[in-house]
Amino acid sequence: MAKAFEKEYRKPFPVRWIIVIVGFLLVLLLAGLGIWYLHHTNEYRVELTLLGDAEMTLEYGQDYQEPGASAYGYGTLLKKEPSPRPVTISGQVNPNKLGTYTLQYQASFEDAQGTVQRTVQVVDREAPVITLKEDPEHFTFPGHPYQEEGFEAADNYDGDLTDRMLHPSFQVDKTYLARVTGSVSMEEVRTLRSGVLL
Repeated sequence: MAKAFEKEYRKPFPVRWIIVIVGFLLVLLLAGLGIWYLHHTNEYRVELTLLGDAEMTLEYGQDYQEPGASAYGYGTLLKKEPSPRPVTISGQVNPNKLGTYTLQYQASFEDAQGTVQRTVQVVDREAPVITLKEDPEHFTFPGHPYQEEGFEAADNYDGDLTDRMLHPSFQVDKTYLARVTGSVSMEEVRTLRSGVLL
């Protein structure tokens, strides 16, 4: 009886179980290799696009309206469906100071980063506005000197330019339109062309 039990106990392990275990280990190995391959060959990317122009010009004093940017993240093998990503903006535009400003836009997806830039130039291209002062009751009588009614000059960047225009120290050339009645001699024309001291 003891010999029979010892004989039965020493029976070889069934071959089919060896095949099952080896097959299971091979499946685990292949699955691990597949996961490793996917993670090491997959590439995450960020597609970051500026809304509006990459180079903008802003008139001095004009409010800056940020056009923004859009970003999507996706993978070449994993997570292939594009996913919207938040965009952070660094930098600031001061519309009340002339100069060139650079804004940087950033977005991320998994281990991928996306960066684009926008340049905003604040300029002063608006011409000054000159307003003539007019008094309907103002007349110049014959034989009396002409009295200038005056004007006002203003600029969106330089402010009030009236004093600069009037004061001789700024040496600003001025052109006047004179309307006369009657005939004008050539001598008087030459005098006017040479300049009149007002």
